[in-house]
Amino acid sequence: MNEVVLCLLTALAAFTTENLLLCGGAGLSRLLRTSRKNNEPLWYAGLVTVFSLLTYFTSCIIHDFLNPLYTEPVVLTFTYAVSCAVWYLLGMFLLSAAVPHFFQKVDQMMPTAAINTVVMALPFITVMRGWTLWQGALYCVGSGAAFYLAIRMLAPVWPKLYEKQIPRALRGLPAAFLFLTLLALGLMGFTGSTLFWN
Repeated sequence: MNEVVLCLLTALAAFTTENLLLCGGAGLSRLLRTSRKNNEPLWYAGLVTVFSLLTYFTSCIIHDFLNPLYTEPVVLTFTYAVSCAVWYLLGMFLLSAAVPHFFQKVDQMMPTAAINTVVMALPFITVMRGWTLWQGALYCVGSGAAFYLAIRMLAPVWPKLYEKQIPRALRGLPAAFLFLTLLALGLMGFTGSTLFWN
C-alpha cells in the first residue's frame, strides 16, 4: 500500500515540477492540459509506462557493465537519464518513420512523458539497484497508473477552480496547485509519515 501511495505522491510531484520548470512556464504542461481537456489520458499514462519499462530494463543491463560504479547515486541518475533520452530519440525516429499517423497523435506527449519517467525515478533511484526485475517492472506500471490517476483526479475539479466564490487571483492554475498540495498532504497520511516530531 505504501508503495502505491509513494508512486502517486511522486506523480503529483512530477506533475508540478515539469509544469513549472521543464515546459517553459506555468500552464504549459501536457499533463495539466490533458487533465483540463480530459482527453487521451491513457495515451499519456501508456507512454510514461513504456518509457519507464524500457529505461529500467536498459539500466539493469548497464548495471552489469558498471557494477562497481553503479552504487553511486550520481551514476545511477546519469545512466537512467541517458537511457531514457536514447529511448526517446529512438521512439521518435521509429514512430515517425514506421507509423506517421500514430506519431502525429502522440508526438506532443512524448517529450514530457520521457521527462516524467526520469522525474518519477529520482526519489527511488538509490533503492532501484536492489530491486528484482519484477519489482522494477511493477514500479514502472505503477508510475503510468499514478499519472493516469493524477489526471483523473484533477479533471473533474477544473470547472470548480473558476467559480466566483474563489478570489480572482487564485482562480484557475493557482487553485489547481493548492488542490494538488492538499491532495498530496492527504495521501501522505496513508504512508504513515509524520510532518512533525516531538
